[in-house]
Amino acid sequence: MRNRRGTRIWGLGAGVIEMITAAPAAQFPTPSPQPLAPRSGITLIEVLISMFVLLFGLMGVAAIFPVASHYVLEGDKRDRSSGLAQIAFEELKARKILRPKDWAIPYAPTFAVPFIQLGQFTLSANQGHAFVLDPLGVAAANRITSPALVGYDYFALNASNGQNPWRTSPTPLKALSGTNWPIRRLTIDINSHPTNATMMDGQTAETSFRLRDDLAVEQPDAGDRPSVQRWSVGTGNQLLARQYTGDYSWLATVVPTNKNALLGLASNNNIKDEQYEVTTVVFYKRDIVPSASTVGSPGSERLIDAEFINGSELAIYDNVANNPDAVDLALDGIKPTFWIAVMGVNQITGAPNDGTFMMKWYKIQAMDDENTQIVTNGSTPANGQNGRYMMVQGPDWPPSSYTNLRVAILPGAIDAYTRVMQVDVE
Repeated sequence: MRNRRGTRIWGLGAGVIEMITAAPAAQFPTPSPQPLAPRSGITLIEVLISMFVLLFGLMGVAAIFPVASHYVLEGDKRDRSSGLAQIAFEELKARKILRPKDWAIPYAPTFAVPFIQLGQFTLSANQGHAFVLDPLGVAAANRITSPALVGYDYFALNASNGQNPWRTSPTPLKALSGTNWPIRRLTIDINSHPTNATMMDGQTAETSFRLRDDLAVEQPDAGDRPSVQRWSVGTGNQLLARQYTGDYSWLATVVPTNKNALLGLASNNNIKDEQYEVTTVVFYKRDIVPSASTVGSPGSERLIDAEFINGSELAIYDNVANNPDAVDLALDGIKPTFWIAVMGVNQITGAPNDGTFMMKWYKIQAMDDENTQIVTNGSTPANGQNGRYMMVQGPDWPPSSYTNLRVAILPGAIDAYTRVMQVDVE
């Protein structure tokens, strides 16, 4: 088919072609372009809201850094503490500190008695039943002149009045001989004189009882530079020794496992081959000066009543006045992973009326945040009193001796290492 101009049109019927050619041009107007929809922009309110949300996100990210730094520091302390407790034990043996003839009892800042002078004692004397070797604490107390620190020869100064809670008992339980608090704080007699002791001075105690593994480093101003080790410099700028921050210190406890072992500490008794529980306790930033808790001040040494509910649960309470504030004061600044010393009388071993004293170190696993009413398995002193429960990890405690206990709490005790061994009795 061809149109009027003679052009061939393929594929269209004749009727359709006639309609197209016959229609006027006005029926097929040229379409005009449609305007685009207006484009909406971002308002100032939306910008401010976005910045507000972004600010909160950045604040959350910034909060991670101090928390992470805290946990890194705590992890470093935990990783280091276990090894430091064993290093302290090696120091204890290498420096021959486990020799009773070198121990001294500090009765006053300038007066000490050699421990072996008590070698004439019997079990009814007041020589003590367990011993804490703490030359750092004694030297720190000696530097206090006003007011004089009274009773720092007793460990856990709340008991410095000399009262022995295990001397008598309202029930027919085994007690202890002597009238004084049974735990004595000792220092080292540096001249081993049989009648006149010379107490270890503070500088020597720092050398022996402060660990040197936390090396001091200096951070350069340029962030891309490595840290620089600090050294003690002598004459002629000679490097003498690596400096350390001194945050870690230690003390040792010696507990006879039976009455013969206690008597064996006296040289004149000629009792040898007895066993003792020897523990090195590592502290992080310990308050060295021994001080008891007072009103408004927790002190560096706290003493509180306690009893075991079972083998791993301990109830802490105040048996004298049922005072929750005394419990709060004793546990001020104490948290899980710290170590405490539990003390009591073994109701199985010992003479018929005179038991063997026990002092064992435990790690706090968990602890109540607030005081609650203590509920025990029987009508024991803690039943119905206000106190706190804590879960502890450590050595076995005899079930027959769960009650009438005391807990010594020293802030900063981060690890303890115990061995049952002989001491250098000569």
